[in-house]
Amino acid sequence: MTDLMALFSELMTTIVILVTRPFSLFKLACLFGMKTVIIFIRTWIELVRAAICSHLNLFWRITMMTVALISLPVRILNALQNERQLELYLHDMQIDLENLLWDNKKLQEHVQTAIKERKMMELILEELEEEHDKAIAKIERLEGEWLQGMEKDCYYGLVQILERRSKWVKPGNDEELKSGEGARGRTGDFEEALVTEHRTQVLCIIVVDLSHLILLNSVSIPKKM
Repeated sequence: MTDLMALFSELMTTIVILVTRPFSLFKLACLFGMKTVIIFIRTWIELVRAAICSHLNLFWRITMMTVALISLPVRILNALQNERQLELYLHDMQIDLENLLWDNKKLQEHVQTAIKERKMMELILEELEEEHDKAIAKIERLEGEWLQGMEKDCYYGLVQILERRSKWVKPGNDEELKSGEGARGRTGDFEEALVTEHRTQVLCIIVVDLSHLILLNSVSIPKKM
C-alpha cells in the first residue's frame, strides 16, 4: 500500500513537471527575447546619443573657434589699446613721481631755509633781549640818578625854607617889624617863603610817589630770561 502511494505521488509529480515544462520554457524564451530587445534598444539609444553629442560637440567647437578667429583682430586691437593706455598711465605716474620728488626737494630747501631763519631770529632775539636788559638797567640807573637829584633839590629847598624861617625868628628884627616899610617887606618875603615852601613840599610828595611807582613797576614786571 505504501509502495502504491509513493508511485502515485511520483506519477503526479512527473505529470505536473511535464505539463508545466512548456510554460517555463516559454517564459524563459519571452524573458530572453525581452532582454535582447531591451539591450538592442539601449545600445542604439547610446549610439544615437553618442553620435548626436559628438556632432554637437564638434559643432560647438567649430563655432567657438570661428568666433575666436573672427574676434581675434578685435581682441588684438583691444589689447594694444589697453597696453597704450597702460603706457600713458605709467608715463603720467612717472611724471607725478618726478614732480613729487622735485616738490620734496623744494620743501627740504624751504625747511632748511626756515631753520636758518629761525636760528637767525633766535640770535636777533637774544641780542634784542640783551639790549632790552641794558636799556632797562640804563633806565633804572637814570631814574635813580633823577630821583637822587630830585631828593637833593627837595633837601636844598627844605634847607632854604629853614634858613628863611630862621631869619624870621632872629632877635633884633622887632624894630624893623614895627616900621611900616619893614613890615610890608617882611610880609612879602614871608608870603614868598610860604609859596616856596608849599611848592617844595608838593615836589617832595611827587618825588616820593614816583619812587613808589617805579619800585612797584620793577617788582611787578619781571625781566625776560
